[in-house]
Formats: sequence, structure tokens, C-alpha cells
Amino acid sequence: IEANEKLVKQSRGLPASPSDCHDVACLKKWRDVQHTQVDSFVPSAYRPFAAGSVEQAYADNKARIQSEEAAKAKDEEDKASKAAEEPKAAQSTPVEFLAVADKKDAADVKDAKVEHKAHTGASYAQHLLNEHAGDYVLLPTNTTNPMAWRDAFVSQYAEAYRHYMYASDRLRE
Repeated sequence: IEANEKLVKQSRGLPASPSDCHDVACLKKWRDVQHTQVDSFVPSAYRPFAAGSVEQAYADNKARIQSEEAAKAKDEEDKASKAAEEPKAAQSTPVEFLAVADKKDAADVKDAKVEHKAHTGASYAQHLLNEHAGDYVLLPTNTTNPMAWRDAFVSQYAEAYRHYMYASDRLRE
């Protein structure tokens, strides 16, 4: 009971998985909690195996965190160098940017509203099918029938499981 209470206190606020840690300090705390758990609940004959697993996870995630930090530092360095290269005179002030954007976007917003109004009812449903499903989904002949959708999906992606579908249909009858 004492070991469990100690673990609860230690692990408060820590992620359950080392992949959720994004700095080395968090990862070290995670490792300490894992070692406490191993020492408390794993028989002594098996502790080296469990501890080795914890250390392997720690090493893998430490390398991941260090590469994330290096990539972040490189991105910040690239942004700083790009900002230094851009001439200051060519940059617009926020007010100038908004004024130009308002003039350009006004026509686009009107066009978007007209396009949205053009799709209503069944044509809107067809528009959504074409826009989001495209060539990825085999459309059934009757798009309002759920069983037709199921049959089209099974025929294209899950042919090996068709007999389960038919068996389920027979049980429902």
C-alpha cells in the first residue's frame, strides 16, 4: 500500500507514456517513476529485465527529444536568417496589409457565397460526395440506401469479409 501511495504521489502530473514527454526533465521523472514501480512490484529475479526495458525506452525517447530540440533550433535559426535577409522597406505595415486584403477578399467572399447557395438539396449532397470522396469511394447506384453503400465498400475494400456480411444478414432475417 505504501509503494502504491508513493507511486501515485510521484506520478502526479506526469504523462503515462515516454512518448508524451517533450523535454528531458519530464522524461527523467517518468524514468524515476518507472524504476520505483519496478522495484515495488516486480520480483527481484526479474527486475533487471524490467529495468532494462525502462532504460531502453528512456534512451530511445531521449534521442527523439534531442532531435526535436535540434530541429526546433534549426527552424528558429532559419527564420532569423530569412528575416535578416528581407529588406525592411519592402515590408508592409499591418494597416496597409489589412487595407489591401479587404479590397482583394471582398470579391472572393461574394463569389464564395454565390457558390455555396448554388448547392442545395440533392445537388449539395452530390457536390459533397464529389468533393470529399472523389475517386476514392466506389459510389453505389442508390446513394440513399445504406445497404448499397455497405455492398459497394465491401466489394472494393473488403471482399474477403463478404461472407461475414451475408451471414449477419441471414441472422437478422
